[in-house]
Amino acid sequence: MENRYPSQLSGGQQQRVALARSLAYEPKVLLLDEPLSNLDFRVRDRMRVELRNLLKELNITSLYVTHDQEEAFVIADRIMVMNEGKVVQTGTPEEIYERPANTFVANFVGRANMFKAKAEVSDERGVVKIENSDIVLCCRTDLDKFNSCYVIIRPNEIGIFDSRPDFDENVFEGEILERTYRGPVTDHVVSLGNMEIMVTTHKHCRSTSPIERKRVFLHIPPDAITVIPSD
Repeated sequence: MENRYPSQLSGGQQQRVALARSLAYEPKVLLLDEPLSNLDFRVRDRMRVELRNLLKELNITSLYVTHDQEEAFVIADRIMVMNEGKVVQTGTPEEIYERPANTFVANFVGRANMFKAKAEVSDERGVVKIENSDIVLCCRTDLDKFNSCYVIIRPNEIGIFDSRPDFDENVFEGEILERTYRGPVTDHVVSLGNMEIMVTTHKHCRSTSPIERKRVFLHIPPDAITVIPSD
């Protein structure tokens, strides 16, 4: 791009030239503030991986500011989630997504079903009862420190079946109220009596036919349930 004037560069080209100029100084610490925001989807997708590999190769400590959560997951070794200027959780991408510290992080990072619940212990297993419903869930969480709590379940971690699956726990019959097609996946709003839950499936999952209000069975794996104390 050296023979072009800035006005002859696209927004994405300007971003990449600015990044190259910054790296030419061989800084000890690099601050990147939404560096891929002007790129189209395909170029941005490729640049995420290229940028991560480049920073690793050059061994440059980088502070990367972004509102794109997928971008943060791809690039970061550690993520810091902030709310109103305060740090609310720091950890690896896996820790942030799978073990949110509070309801803000659970709601902010990814998509989640969240229910108020009460924790109990039954037969040495963790059990949570969803507030204002008849749904009782077995989970793997140590519930000794909980009473009033929130249950977090990611929509893409719920199994959906046409007939009752052969699982010992957390199987519920429900009715699909609404479907939303989103290209690679489909969202299903499923009624379980007096509560509703979102389930996300990909193309080859069962129970993705366009028939409205279809009876289905859901399986919520105990390991897919995160329990956090009430804020």
